[in-house]
Amino acid sequence: MSRRTVVAFVLLGSLAAAPNARCPGPNPPNPTQQVLFVPGFLEPHTPGSGASEEFATAPVITTLLGADPDLNRVSYVRTAISPASGNPPRAIAIMIPGFLGGATTYDPLARDLVRRFNGNLEVWAVDRRPNQLEDRLGAEHAIAGATDPACVASPPAANCAISEGVQFYYPDIDNAPIGDFPGPNDLDLDLDGIFDDQLPLMDAFGVTREPALMAQDDVRFMAWWGLDTYFRDWKLLVEAARVIVGQDGLVLLGGHSQGTTWAATFAAYDFDPDPSAVAAGHSLIDGLILIEGGGAGAGSETKPTLAQYQSSVASFAAPGGPNVFLSDFSGIPLQDLGTSGEVAAIAAYYQPTERAILQRTPVFGAGLLSLLLSAPATNRAIAGMFLDDDFSPNPAFRVSIGFTDNGANFYQGAGGFFPTSLYLAQPAPGGALRQWKEYDDPTLPSCPPNGVDVSPGCAILDNGPPSDPGQNPRANGVEHSWRNTSPVSTPATRARW
Repeated sequence: MSRRTVVAFVLLGSLAAAPNARCPGPNPPNPTQQVLFVPGFLEPHTPGSGASEEFATAPVITTLLGADPDLNRVSYVRTAISPASGNPPRAIAIMIPGFLGGATTYDPLARDLVRRFNGNLEVWAVDRRPNQLEDRLGAEHAIAGATDPACVASPPAANCAISEGVQFYYPDIDNAPIGDFPGPNDLDLDLDGIFDDQLPLMDAFGVTREPALMAQDDVRFMAWWGLDTYFRDWKLLVEAARVIVGQDGLVLLGGHSQGTTWAATFAAYDFDPDPSAVAAGHSLIDGLILIEGGGAGAGSETKPTLAQYQSSVASFAAPGGPNVFLSDFSGIPLQDLGTSGEVAAIAAYYQPTERAILQRTPVFGAGLLSLLLSAPATNRAIAGMFLDDDFSPNPAFRVSIGFTDNGANFYQGAGGFFPTSLYLAQPAPGGALRQWKEYDDPTLPSCPPNGVDVSPGCAILDNGPPSDPGQNPRANGVEHSWRNTSPVSTPATRARW
């Protein structure tokens, strides 16, 4: 019987009735997680391919990954329950993260689904190829020592591993006037009152070093890391999942945000280069799971010719050519956004009520973000204000997760300096830190009785009737805060914020 591409959640609902299905007991076991690396599609220009087209490996990559690295790999986080019976799962959902996202985007959802279906379902959350090139030494150092006495102390000691992890990525900054460190405008990362440079750390190869920062010319092989390469990586995972579940099981492909576009395009992709033959992606899967995203568009009427496409790839591959990877997002260097966000998330988990370390990094301690997040806050509050839709101006980072009301909030309606309505948190009275209230806090202010434009405002706003489908960003109806700012963490995922 041929497989069908149908609505995935309907298929999931049939798992309990499937042959060999495991019925959930009163206390289903907790899922386990593994970070797995498997061979990916053999792209010949990529280091490790062994092909004549292979690019020489840049020294910065060998510093990060060791000698002779193979970058033709796929990594993913497998969330599963391994019962004593040894029965294979009835379904595997392979999930693709969104823009700037990684595999742990799906951590809470994956755990909930696997537990709900009692191991009949596994979730494989994918990391894209560039994730291999992240220098995570500072974050790994931070989490390895996050429960040491120096970090548990309040305030944390200067030698706390979390502070050292941030100091690996950033030096202290002595802002003008020069020479008054630590002045009120200076960035003292560990609050020790001493001007500290970046802190070298020892990596897994026994080398004490500073961050391995990639330049565009270090990774010109990425010119060939287009959709064809990614789809062929994921095709290998789909085929591996099919072997496990069998022809009667379900292999589902899903995505969140921009991942919905990639998942939907995979389903329409023809893997056979022969124009007279078709090997469509949808024939390999049984359904799509599209989470909060528009999916693929209608396509372009001005698609390039093959010669134009090849010329474009050649220009990206040439030394000194156009940027082969995205270097900044809304003016923020992505390297800094990723590294500061990782260590700040660790601080928010292990030191939620301490002064926000993120506000002492160059990314959030200067420029536009410092204006948005200028009110001194706790580690948890700064994470909330950066992500919550009532405080963040960026639609990509807006989700309803709570509120802060222990200080004044200035309300800016739509059409002001920022493109959407939001609150600008002001310093708390008496030099206190802004605190964060979770979504389920019974004292969370709501409207009514609070007023939207009367400080401190309210956490749940009525965005009115459904917006026009062409409107971007779209805001619909009454919001419902759904998750607190405490990340779920296990040994397999703690080092993958």
